[in-house]
Amino acid sequence: MSNSIDLELLPLYRRAGQDQGAVPGLFVARKPRRCARSREADQLILYLAMTGNATVPLDLSEQLVNELVSTYYDTNGSVTAALRVTVEDLNQVLLKRNLQSSGSGQQTIGLLTLITLRGEQIFLAQSGPVYALYLTSGERQELYDVSLSGRGLGISQSAALRYFHASLQPRDVLVISAQPAPGWSVQTLAGLYGQKMGSQQYRLLNNQTDVNAVLVNVKPGTGQITLLPYQPVPSGAVIDSEETTGVPTPPENFVSPAGGAETAEPVLENENHDLVQRQAMLDQYQPLPEYENMQDTALPLSAEGVSVSGTTGSSPPKPVKPVEAAPSTPPEAPRPVRTGPSLTQRIGRVLYIALNRLLPEDAIASIPSSIMAIVAIVVPLVIVVMATAVYFQRGLAAQAEVAYSQAVQAVAQAQVQLEPTGRREGFAAALEYLNAADSYRKLPEAQTLRQQILVELDNLDLARRLNYQPAIIGSLPEGTKVGRLVVADNDIYMLDRQTGNVLRATYTDRGYQLDFTFQCGPGSPANAGPLIDISAWPAGTPPVAPIVGIDANGTLLFCAPDSLPQPKKLPNSPLGELQNLAGFALDLSDVYVLDPASDAVWVYYNGDFNGEPADYFGEQKIPLDDIIDMAANNEELYLLHSDGHMTVCSTGQLGEATPNRCIDPAPYVDMRAGQEGNPLQPIPPYAQIQYSLPPDPSLYLLASSDQAIDRYSLRNLAYQGRYLPLSPLYGEVSASAVDPVQRLAFIAAGNNIYYANMP
Repeated sequence: MSNSIDLELLPLYRRAGQDQGAVPGLFVARKPRRCARSREADQLILYLAMTGNATVPLDLSEQLVNELVSTYYDTNGSVTAALRVTVEDLNQVLLKRNLQSSGSGQQTIGLLTLITLRGEQIFLAQSGPVYALYLTSGERQELYDVSLSGRGLGISQSAALRYFHASLQPRDVLVISAQPAPGWSVQTLAGLYGQKMGSQQYRLLNNQTDVNAVLVNVKPGTGQITLLPYQPVPSGAVIDSEETTGVPTPPENFVSPAGGAETAEPVLENENHDLVQRQAMLDQYQPLPEYENMQDTALPLSAEGVSVSGTTGSSPPKPVKPVEAAPSTPPEAPRPVRTGPSLTQRIGRVLYIALNRLLPEDAIASIPSSIMAIVAIVVPLVIVVMATAVYFQRGLAAQAEVAYSQAVQAVAQAQVQLEPTGRREGFAAALEYLNAADSYRKLPEAQTLRQQILVELDNLDLARRLNYQPAIIGSLPEGTKVGRLVVADNDIYMLDRQTGNVLRATYTDRGYQLDFTFQCGPGSPANAGPLIDISAWPAGTPPVAPIVGIDANGTLLFCAPDSLPQPKKLPNSPLGELQNLAGFALDLSDVYVLDPASDAVWVYYNGDFNGEPADYFGEQKIPLDDIIDMAANNEELYLLHSDGHMTVCSTGQLGEATPNRCIDPAPYVDMRAGQEGNPLQPIPPYAQIQYSLPPDPSLYLLASSDQAIDRYSLRNLAYQGRYLPLSPLYGEVSASAVDPVQRLAFIAAGNNIYYANMP
């Protein structure tokens, strides 16, 4: 694998306004002499921050980091699998430590970012509310999602983990932080791309009191990772756009702040500078969670108190005297501070003058003071309410009109673009303007323009909009959580993840009607456990049944209408009894069983459930702990990982597995206009995979967050198109199915099933 880039890392660590020499927990790992074969091309960077009320000794933290490095390089399989094993190990160590000290209320939470460099490919794993920003010449991406990366390590048995994968080019910029600093965003930091590293450093630290981050610059090179020594940036640094690894030199008139002279005001050649400054000033009044790092120690107060820094050029404040040093003379009473009249007093005075002109003086004197006080309070409130009403009627409408006008201009600019990429970016920008307009006020003309933009973007993205309709008459029973959909014999079969039962709905003229007599689930007479997966059973293959399910202990359940389920316990594997299975897949009558605990896929060929199964991977094991779904087709096995990427394995000619033919990750090939032949980026967070039989053999992947079903070719995972709802569906999307014969798409959202005709 080629190594044509280098990474240069610059630590950015500031506490209470004081720059420190290094970022605690930042570690560029040295690859051991002996490591797993699949780790030989990997270079690892660890960035671990600790928060909580329990400190971790420095020697223990260093030992912990060394163990994590060993864990990563000893783990075989895909990069994402090795990253997950490393994160899980750290989670267990911190969890055990927290449980042992639970009686004292002490707790340590780990915030971890792992970076693997393999050639020009970078793999990033985040656990905890950590922050990352990725900038290229044509892409700006903010990697910060607590809902996916979780609250941190050491809190629960399972570790939340978010992945990111990209192909790096020289001049790309990556900012990694234990928490986003005030004012940091894609908009405010977009100007980092193309700047000198010193200028980038200045922009990231400008107006910041506390920063715990790492700045990564991509350079042409040979695959080296360099951790640069920290150098403070003078406050008079000038921003320019030439690339270098050094820090900017101070201007000629620069005087050290220690000398008391004012520093030169920096000039930033970026329109976002004022926005950054204003946001930083506002954030000074917002409390931020403090992340205590491994090497931090509490600073004791001196006997002379705490010094407070004043403004530049002013004399330093006198130290506060300790409490035990009582003053020899009683303290002087504080003098009252004179201020102007309050707003209420001013309004009351104006009101008094107005009444004095309208009413005789004796009439005013006869009004009780309590009434006057109430009037003085009510009148300002009425004025505020009236002003607010005028703002919402006119001010918001005016802002909506401005945003709509910007959207119209963006559409006009996009329509004259000849390149598909330029058209896509222009229409996407117009859509953002319309979103801003809708946040102020819904304009009818804006909704019309939105539909036009969506049509343009759909054409560029090979997307089709489906008119989904509710399928189930009266919806599903309350509390049903559909985890799998299967269409067989024009009926819908739905696996309820809550109970492990299968529901059946038959087609009628009014829709699909639930069959409450259908039995397929745990308990007697089948004596099976809750089902974890279901699939359509090939017609004409004994035993005769439209669907088959499986429980976690390897019991198959063949279910048919108007009959009792037929159980079949799968024979034990060569490693022993089947337990904690995660699912299965069918290729005609070949049954592939996913056994993550053994890192195995057991294959029962030709419906033979009496003999011992074959081990698909043979002697070489592939980590399967993050596999969430799989599909099988003749010679190919498709394994879907939790981060959305795919592993594709092919069998040999004699039915024996050849693990060296596994491709991990198998790239999704983008076939959209202007992107033909490129890897699809970013990879959608796919949740399920379905192999569709002829006449239209394809792979259909469910992107739950987008309420979309994506179609790919079998051989090279070429993107063929996307199916989206015409209108957003209500509820969380949890399963999907495609009927290629009837050309119908089914999708489970909330407490209902929806279906639509596919073009």
